Order: sequence, then structure tokens, then C-alpha cells
Amino acid sequence: MSIEPPRYLYEDYRHWQGDWELIDGYPFAMAPSPYGKHQKLMGRLLHLFSSELEECTCEIYPELDWIINESNVVRPDLAIYCEDIEKYPTTMPKIIIEIISSSTVQKDETIKFELYEKEGVEYYQT
Repeated sequence: MSIEPPRYLYEDYRHWQGDWELIDGYPFAMAPSPYGKHQKLMGRLLHLFSSELEECTCEIYPELDWIINESNVVRPDLAIYCEDIEKYPTTMPKIIIEIISSSTVQKDETIKFELYEKEGVEYYQT
């Protein structure tokens, strides 16, 4: 007989210490601080997208929680939103980019991909 691990909601998530994501009610600890290679690539992508979006109302946000619903809170490496964001986005991002590392590849290319697909995210790049 297998015991299913407990599921949590956003209200629980708000009180946790450290960096977490919540996917279908299951907590996922975020990987430790990214390496220099990851940050370098993120900086280049931020610059590239920021330049391309100058004439647009959309903005690129690094590592901003997207609260999808009470059971799903994710933090993409980069996401483009076409809304004015004060605290957290209230709409689906136009584009999500995850910078893959050996410690995140399984979650980013399988678990998060399936969640984003289910939510109707149009562009997801790893």
C-alpha cells in the first residue's frame, strides 16, 4: 500500500522559508543559486529581449512567481508579460524561457512543460 504525499495550496506556500515552486499541490525545492554560466546567459537574453521589446507594451521579467492557481506557483527564469505588473502577474505569460541545468532538466522539460501545456502557454523554450 502506497501513501500519497500531502498536497499543499498557495496559502501554505506563502509561509515557507526558502525558494519553492508548487506544481499540482506538490512542493519542489528550487535549485541552489545558479552558476555563472546560467546567469551570463540570462543577462544576454534579458538584454536581447529588452532591446526587441522597446516598441512594445510587453516586458521581460526574470524569476518572477507566476501564481497560476491555488495549487500551482512557478518561477520561470524569464517570462514576457503584456500587462502592467506591480507585484505578481495575473495573466498567462506570452513567452516562458527556462535555462536548463543538470539539476533542473527533469522538472523543466517534463513536469513544468506538461503544466505549461495544460495551462495553454503558447511559447515555452528550454
